[in-house]
Amino acid sequence: MAHVMEQLLDKLDNGREQLLIALEPLPDEALLTPGAVGDWSIADLLAVLTAWEAEMVTALLKLDQGKKPERLLAALANPDEFNRQRAAETHGRPLERVFDDLMQVRLQLEEWLDIFG
Repeated sequence: MAHVMEQLLDKLDNGREQLLIALEPLPDEALLTPGAVGDWSIADLLAVLTAWEAEMVTALLKLDQGKKPERLLAALANPDEFNRQRAAETHGRPLERVFDDLMQVRLQLEEWLDIFG
C-alpha cells in the first residue's frame, strides 16, 4: 500500500507542477478572463479544483474519525452543481488568494494521504 500511495503522491506532484509551469507565462489578465471553459476563467477553474481537493481533505478527516464523508458523497452525486456553486462563491477572488488556496489545500491533501498511506 505504501508503494501505491507514493506513486499517487508523485502523480499529484507531477500534475500540479505541470499545471503551474503551463500557467506561469500567462499574464494575470489571461488568468482572470472568462471563456477558458464556458464562462469560467482559469482562476475560476483553479478555485473549483481547490474546492474539490478541500472536500477530499474533509472526507479523509471524517473517515479518520470513523464518520461517513457526506459532503464529498453529495458533491460526487452532483458534480456539476458542486462546480457551479463553488465557482459562484469564489468568483472575483484575488488571483494571489486563488493560488495560495490552491497550494495550501494541496499540502493538506498530501498530509492526509500520507497518513492513510
